[in-house]
Amino acid sequence: MTTVKIEMDGLGQLLKQLEAIGDNAEEVTLQVVTDLVADTHALAVAGIEGGPKSGRVYRRGNVSHRASAPGQYPASDTGGLASSVKKVLPSLGKIEGKVGTNVAYGKHLEFGTSKMAARPWLLPSFKKAKIGVEAELRARLEGKL
Repeated sequence: MTTVKIEMDGLGQLLKQLEAIGDNAEEVTLQVVTDLVADTHALAVAGIEGGPKSGRVYRRGNVSHRASAPGQYPASDTGGLASSVKKVLPSLGKIEGKVGTNVAYGKHLEFGTSKMAARPWLLPSFKKAKIGVEAELRARLEGKL
């Protein structure tokens, strides 16, 4: 599976500090990380299926297709990449989620190759999804105090 693994330094220490707040701290953290994983997944699929495309137009038989330009989300042609993007949600005791694909060309699109510039789709989705996560976590935790 092509994935981008995000590790949060100090998460273990944070969770220990949150234990002092009470039993709800891990549940609140789980909810926020679950939302982050779900949002990353949704943004990745939406970007592939409908993001702006400005690459070249080519024909394959009677079908024309506009490709993505370097730096844009990949242009969906057959729908294979978008339909292969899966998520693994975190659980209590293992606050770790995953978003990725098992299609081999997913990583080539994300990072590029020696013959093709990158069409990143996973990391930009995560970056969009994580906006406001720290503030959301803080607000939810303060609401539990």
